[in-house]
Amino acid sequence: MIKMAEQAQWLRILDIILGLIAILFGALLFVVPSIIVVYGIGMILGIGLIILGLWQIVKIFIAKDVEMNAKIISIFIGLLMVIFGALFIAAPSFFPLLMVFILSGGILVIGIFLLVQGAMGKDMKQWIRILYIIFGIIAIGIGIPAFIFPATWGLDLVSMAVSLALIFFGALRLLVGITGDYT
Repeated sequence: MIKMAEQAQWLRILDIILGLIAILFGALLFVVPSIIVVYGIGMILGIGLIILGLWQIVKIFIAKDVEMNAKIISIFIGLLMVIFGALFIAAPSFFPLLMVFILSGGILVIGIFLLVQGAMGKDMKQWIRILYIIFGIIAIGIGIPAFIFPATWGLDLVSMAVSLALIFFGALRLLVGITGDYT
């Protein structure tokens, strides 16, 4: 079990700031999805994914008593996030359908990751495990139809999924920053 109190105070502050930013962008995306998706989500998502991917990689090296499997999965997910982030920054408005395919694929990967982490995270608090499993199921439930029907449902479903994911991630980071408890 990793207590943030054992870590530097700046990590708690960073978690709180990242949480607030993610909640703000998630709420904005929820309120005006089509405008954000068409004109800005690529850039916003790219920057966010790079920051979150790097944080995913950094935090696993800061954490104590983490199993090798968890380290490998965290580094892999972090690298995927950085790669997807760079793609979105390089071409933020590159064909909305392509964005839907990439985002829905990313949502599926994140959903699977959340399910696995929730199911296997024996050291996590029960409520965090439940949230991971619930949001994993929601992400998979949104990602599959968005991937299959990109032109009809895809953009709306992806907007909703990204919005919910940002709000969920933000709330989780905020709680971790406030409580100081990673598990």
